[in-house]
This record gives sequence, structure tokens and C-alpha cells, in this order.
Amino acid sequence: MFSSSIMCVNQLELKDYIEVFNRHDFDMIHIDIMDGKFVNNIMYGPYIINDLRKYTDLKFDIHLMIDKPEYKINMFNLTKKDRVSIHYESTKNLMQTILMYKEKVGEIFVAINPATPISVLEEVIDIIDGVLIMCVNPGFASQ
Repeated sequence: MFSSSIMCVNQLELKDYIEVFNRHDFDMIHIDIMDGKFVNNIMYGPYIINDLRKYTDLKFDIHLMIDKPEYKINMFNLTKKDRVSIHYESTKNLMQTILMYKEKVGEIFVAINPATPISVLEEVIDIIDGVLIMCVNPGFASQ
């Protein structure tokens, strides 16, 4: 499966990149969402998902680096075609948050930061579709 991130794309050229992805049979578009709270950086917001849907039918691989994603689920125009990764560290009730997102998306992954032990996934491993193990602390490209 081939997924391309749009994190470092010049915002003024984003539509052009999406057209290239469409023409060259990309499988997914990786979209990093950062709120300035869970991570210091701010990158995109819910609007980007809605806007991109106008230009592509590709699957979205959405990496939520946001605080309390359970309170923001309705801000995103999510579909059963999408994959969403939520951070273990971003919510106080991981199980409930996963179940909320599972109702809206096709795949749910849990992301964990480098310092987080993988054992924290024991209670949810049977209900998630995958794990995103971060090799760097989230929030900035080119680390």
C-alpha cells in the first residue's frame, strides 16, 4: 500500500499534488492534523479533509495529533473509507475513543510516542486495526 504525506507540501500547490496522486494510482493520502496542544505545532484542521474530498476519491490516512480527540470527532468529515490514527497519550479513555471512531471510519490505529511502552495497548489490541509506533516525538517533519 502506497501512502503519501502532504505535510510538507506547499499549501498553494496542494491541489496540483492531489491531481498527481490521482493520476499515479496512490492508495492513500496521509494527512497530519496537529492542534498546538497535544503537540506544539499546528498543521491543518478539520477543513482540510472536507476540502480534499472535492478533489479525490483516495483513501485518507489521518494521523490525529490532537488533544482529546473524542471531543472533536464530529468536526471531521470521516468516512468508512478512511484510516484514523489516534494517540494513546491524547485521551484519558482510549477504549471509548476508539469505539467512537470505529463507528465512522474503516480502520482505526493507535499511535504511541517513542517513550510509551507498547504494553499500554494490551486492553485495545483486539479491537484496533493497527499500531503506529512513532520513532520520533510527534509534531514536526524532518526529525
